[in-house]
Amino acid sequence: MSGINKKSLWVGLCLVVLISVAGIGIFFLNQKKPGIVIDQSVSFPETFHFFELGANTNLNLSIRNKLEEELGSEAMQTWGYLDIPKLQKEFIQNHFPAFDQLLGFFYPDSTINTVNDIIHLTYRYATKKKQPFYYVRLSFSKFNNKPLFFQIQSTKDAAYLLDVLLQKYGKPIINQEVVKQATLSAWEFNQDILILTRVPNRFAEIEFHVTICYTNNMQQCINKLQQQLILNKKQIQDAASKAF
Repeated sequence: MSGINKKSLWVGLCLVVLISVAGIGIFFLNQKKPGIVIDQSVSFPETFHFFELGANTNLNLSIRNKLEEELGSEAMQTWGYLDIPKLQKEFIQNHFPAFDQLLGFFYPDSTINTVNDIIHLTYRYATKKKQPFYYVRLSFSKFNNKPLFFQIQSTKDAAYLLDVLLQKYGKPIINQEVVKQATLSAWEFNQDILILTRVPNRFAEIEFHVTICYTNNMQQCINKLQQQLILNKKQIQDAASKAF
């Protein structure tokens, strides 16, 4: 094989690999359940934001690239449940019972299986980007790529977070010390919820954890899953009736 042909073959193989990798990324960001039509025009009032991500953000490769610029490299998981710390879970149960019922659909023991319908983006190296966050997990719906649930954990250097939230969102509707030195504050706008947890770590240093719950998007996701269950049941019944 001539040098030119070898070079052409090598270039061709590289292009195939690049196209395949890009295709995989686009695939995971654009999966839709068969039979369910997603109305991308549906939007909800803007409430809480994190790096300009809000209730009506549609996750795409451009946004992921921007997030990596701010937070460092990502780890993408295309399945999994929502994992909520015990303190926040109990706080939600006590103060937001309606939302707690909705949240139950995203747990492993739910009657609706959501494990394959969520995209999780995790960032563990944001401190290398001079950010105060040592752990960030952003969860999006696979139906329409909109945000469902954000978890941001910050070091003691983020002590100013409460002042930032007070300035931007006003006084919290709930401010409660749940255990010694652990205080939770909550804001609620248009059904979406933001919870700030101030809790000591194992070195007795106060950390600041922020949870943003996009309730309307979560409800829309569950509605679509319920529609899918009904559609699947009908398809099975139709298949059985045609078999005999």
